[in-house]
Amino acid sequence: RAKAKIMVNHGLPDGWEEYATDRQREVITAWIETGSQNKAAAQLGIAPQQINKKRDAIMRKMRLAGANKAELAEGIAKPPYLMKGTSTLVNKDGEAVLTWYKTRVDDQQRLDEFRQAFLEAIEDMPQAQPSAAPDLDYSDCLSLYPIADLHLGAEANEQETNDHTDTETAIGDLRRVIDEAVAAAPASKVGLIAQLGDFFDADNASNRTSRSGNQCHGSTNREGLMRVGCFGLIYAIEAAKTKHEKIVVICKPGNHDDETALALGIMLEFRYALDDRVEIITDGRYLTGYEFGQNLLVFAHGHGARAKDAPIMAAQDFRQEWGRTTYTAIHTGHLHHMRLEEIFGVPVETHSALGKPSKYAHERFRSGRYFQRIDYCASLGERFRWRMAL
Repeated sequence: RAKAKIMVNHGLPDGWEEYATDRQREVITAWIETGSQNKAAAQLGIAPQQINKKRDAIMRKMRLAGANKAELAEGIAKPPYLMKGTSTLVNKDGEAVLTWYKTRVDDQQRLDEFRQAFLEAIEDMPQAQPSAAPDLDYSDCLSLYPIADLHLGAEANEQETNDHTDTETAIGDLRRVIDEAVAAAPASKVGLIAQLGDFFDADNASNRTSRSGNQCHGSTNREGLMRVGCFGLIYAIEAAKTKHEKIVVICKPGNHDDETALALGIMLEFRYALDDRVEIITDGRYLTGYEFGQNLLVFAHGHGARAKDAPIMAAQDFRQEWGRTTYTAIHTGHLHHMRLEEIFGVPVETHSALGKPSKYAHERFRSGRYFQRIDYCASLGERFRWRMAL
């Protein structure tokens, strides 16, 4: 009975353990067993307020997963939920016999809560320390490294697709192209790594896309894939730091990895929070823009708007940047093959898929595999391209 009372006091519903990290589970369990925040804090060597922080982090993840049924049943709507109304069932005498509460998810709050919950889940991750730029004669240019459709986690064998692929193969290809592209790059002021979406093949262990429910064929080890993917981009960042003064990383979600790509960006934000040379740009918008001198570079996965509509969307989303700059270029992925179309003076470019085709892709279309680096001069726009076939 005493233990049950403590469970009520800590404010977490049944099943909370499933949503806690190992550290969060350790802290809350100590609180339950000691019956006191102060005793648990003393036992663990932490401040008492850290215990409430852990509890709130678990509850935040439960709300994001829709596992807060007790709150919703009582008409409690906490972020990311908003109360939109109530419904009441009455009997023949007009007496209320049942009331239920209708809620909706606020998209911006959901994004904020997801970001906060993920940061709390990786709080023990080691962070990169500040680093000095190499002593190089930097040119006034930006080197762009577009990474499109790696589909990390996809698996196929030669009997299915004429070519074997798995997680180890995909991350090996990423490291190889980054090594060669960086080695051939000029010493630019900015190295921009654009992760253009579908970096992961699936968003969850069911191996289906969240939007269309298409079946993917690959690994269900989500934690392992997140680690491999994160360290794959860390490898690219560290390689680029040997040649460029500043590193910018843009993480775009694709139709295969809406939330996983966001989590990847948040992990990188935390990793490089102390390193002024590295800037991580993660957002939930369809288009992300980056201004460099007279260049406006715009990035999207490409699963939304038609290519012919992308320039006018960019002009709307980046009105001030559009007016300040002379050259605009839009970079996308999604289609898996290369395509460059000029629309009213704006090049809209689709980049080749870096990942090998899965069984699904092999049965429906074929495309080559190329990786390229594009160098932009601050005052003169695009000046040079480097490309390699895989």
